[in-house]
Amino acid sequence: MNAVTRRQTALLNAPVVRFELNGREVEGRSNENLLEIARREGVEIPHLCYEPGLDAVGNCRACVVEIGGERVLAPSCCRAPSAGMKVTTDSERALKSQQLAMMPIEFKLNGETVIGRPDEKIIETAKKHGVTIPHLCHGGNQRSDGNCRACVVEIKGERALAPSCCRYPTAGMEVTTNSPRAIASQKMVL
Repeated sequence: MNAVTRRQTALLNAPVVRFELNGREVEGRSNENLLEIARREGVEIPHLCYEPGLDAVGNCRACVVEIGGERVLAPSCCRAPSAGMKVTTDSERALKSQQLAMMPIEFKLNGETVIGRPDEKIIETAKKHGVTIPHLCHGGNQRSDGNCRACVVEIKGERALAPSCCRYPTAGMEVTTNSPRAIASQKMVL
């Protein structure tokens, strides 16, 4: 059934506002966030904690933008546009802050030290380093949510196995893709 929910109707009925994005006039709904509007307009803004469909909290500060007349940078994932707003994603100040939040991360993958990016999931970093992790939901048009449990890995100090398709590395993390526990769990799913 393809019925439209009340929430979806409310989203579609939100007023359209015109504002400036990197010097260009654009339109967006007043209930959309700046990150999504920028993406739709072909402007990439780095982000770590934002995932469409989940509550945006702006904790990572990787998606900050400069808004004309405001003293502090604003996280674009949880900021809605307003009429006449002037948003700059590529100012020197915004880029410097974005780059600091996106600094490379060093962690261990099967005992070897690797360099990953904070916006890159463990399964993606592993692939770049020649380590194959089985998966079912990751890639294609499907949203990786870890529910299939095919890509679980062991992370030192954590009791539960972690789905590598939706987990990001942190500095000093020790990830094992081929531990007996991870392999046994993967085999139950695959």
